[in-house]
Parts: sequence; structure tokens; C-alpha cells
Amino acid sequence: MKKKTFVFVVLAMAVSFCYGQSNRSDNKYIIGLEKQAVAIVSASLESRDSILRARAIEVISNAKYKDLMPQVSKLMGDDYVPVRFAAIMAVGDMKYSKSKKSLYKLIEVADASSKLAAAYALARLSDKRKIPLIQRGLFSDDPQICANAAMLLGKLGDKDNIEVLYRVLADSKVSQPVAHQVAEALASSGDKKIYDNIWTMLISKNVDDRIDGISAMGKFNGSQAIKAIQTMLYDEELEIRLFAAMELAKLGDSSGSSEVLDVLTKPLWQIRQESYRRIEELASKKKQGSKDDSEAQVAARKDFMGSPQQMKQVEIQSKMLASMAIGWLDIKSLSKHLPELLNHSNQDIRLGAAQSVLVLGQ
Repeated sequence: MKKKTFVFVVLAMAVSFCYGQSNRSDNKYIIGLEKQAVAIVSASLESRDSILRARAIEVISNAKYKDLMPQVSKLMGDDYVPVRFAAIMAVGDMKYSKSKKSLYKLIEVADASSKLAAAYALARLSDKRKIPLIQRGLFSDDPQICANAAMLLGKLGDKDNIEVLYRVLADSKVSQPVAHQVAEALASSGDKKIYDNIWTMLISKNVDDRIDGISAMGKFNGSQAIKAIQTMLYDEELEIRLFAAMELAKLGDSSGSSEVLDVLTKPLWQIRQESYRRIEELASKKKQGSKDDSEAQVAARKDFMGSPQQMKQVEIQSKMLASMAIGWLDIKSLSKHLPELLNHSNQDIRLGAAQSVLVLGQ
């Protein structure tokens, strides 16, 4: 009996493996899109739009695409601080050693944020002597500097930074954005005690809090984190569901793929109507007339309503998130939409699709 059971399990695993392989994106198909994707990212790096330049740098870092790092390295001297910060951080993320000399110079002459990023990049290139500079940044009078310092320490993922990160949380005057960034850094550093704080972010009424919570929860990278993020696939906000789907995909879980497919194949009004009905069904299963019921229904109706301009903005944002999620999900039924997304009229959507092509091509 045990032998038969074992054979059945092995066969089931084999079938599952074959199905998974057949459902994955075709490598030759992706390679055929890579030239166009690289051109989109390269052009964005040279754009006059500083936000687009910063986003293009993030795409390269997310996709771990080294061929465009010479262009990124040049942007360490960009006139716009967020672009400089992103470029220097990408040099660290990619361990681009050709920029090491420039990093030492930036430590001496750059603005405060760029100095922090340079210290991080040097640490990634095996020179950790400047990490105290990042730690001191946690206690800056500028909340943006504090948040940047926390993010960089989190990216380093060193348990030695846990104590100093908790000192920030102990400050009653710490702003919420900084506290959220510190919580994510603690999760990235392997601190399990911060789990309850992050769960509180997930159940907040504030959309930005829930997005921060999804990102922070993903840093735990385990089954408990996956289950927590999966609950956000039932959120009334489409943006939240897509963020959850993308974070789950990064963790190797494809349970949010239907949300991404909906954005690529259905009109927004239909997605919202289906969301409204789903939430109403969930609410009706609870005690009739309860406070939870009324709040759920109000939230659902709010999600369904919106002016044409608002609907257009949501459509663009949702397609951009969906285009980015495709790369981490690696599912053929989704990746077949990449050509149309690479040729979309909106540059953010094109850049998101380009990222997915580069991620899939690795």
C-alpha cells in the first residue's frame, strides 16, 4: 500500500512539474522582445522627465540587467537628487565595481541622501566602514533622510542593525512613513518581533499603509508571510490586490495571477463591478446589520464609483502594476500580452512591460 501511494505521489509531482513547465513563458518569445525592452529603458534613462529616469533605474535594478549599468553610473551625477540616489543605490544593488572610485568621492561631496546611498553601495562592494553614516541618518531632522537610511539598512539585511532600528521606533515623535520603513527594514534584517506591527499596517483603513504593509510583509519570505499577503487579494481596492499579487509573485506564489489577468483582459468597470459583488457576498455572510457589514458595503461602493478622469488614472496605474507583475509571475497566458504593453501609449506601462521582459530573460 505504501509503495503504491509513493508511486502515485511521484506521478502527481511529475504531472504538476510538466504542467508548470508548459505554462511558463516561452524563452524564445521573450528573447524576441528583449531588444525593444532595452530600447525603452535606455531611452527612459535619457528622458528629460526626472521621475521617468528614476523609474528606469529601478527597472534595471529590479531586473538585474547589467548591460545598461554604464548609463546608470553616469546618472550618479544627475541634477535631480532622487535620480542620483536611485543611480547610486543601483550601483550597490548590482555590485557595479567600476563605479567604486566615484562612490568614495560622493561620500565626501554629495548631498545627504546621496552620501547614504554611496555608503550602502560601498558596503555592497565589501567596504562596510561607512555603515555608521547610514545609522546616523536614522536620527536626522529630515524625515526623508530617516526613511532613506532605514530602507538602506534593510537592504543590507544585517542583524547588527536591529538594535539601532528599534531606537527609532522608540521615539514617540517618529513619523508614520519613517516607522513603516523601519518596520520593513527590521523584517528584512530577520527580526520576527516586528510581525504584529506589520500586520497592523495590513488592516489599516489607509491605502498607503496597506501597500507599505504588503511590501514589509514580503520581506519575511516564508509561508506565514505568503498567507498574510494572500488575504489582501480580497481587498476592496484594485491597486492593493495588484500590489499583493506582485509581492506574492516575488515570493514564488502565483495565487494573485487572476487579478493581473483581469486587468489585461477586462474593462475596469467590469473588474470593479465584480469586486463590488464579491465584497457584498462576503458581507452578507456576516451578521446582518452589523457594523462590519455596512463598512464593507460602503467601501465596495466607493471602489465602484469614480469620475471618468479618476477611472482613467486607475486604469493606467493598474495596467502599470500588472505589466510589472508579469515578469515575476512567469505565466504564458500573461506574458503573451507583453507586445501590446510594450507598445502602449503610456510610458509608465511601457517601462513596466520592459521590466518584465528583462526579468523573464534572466
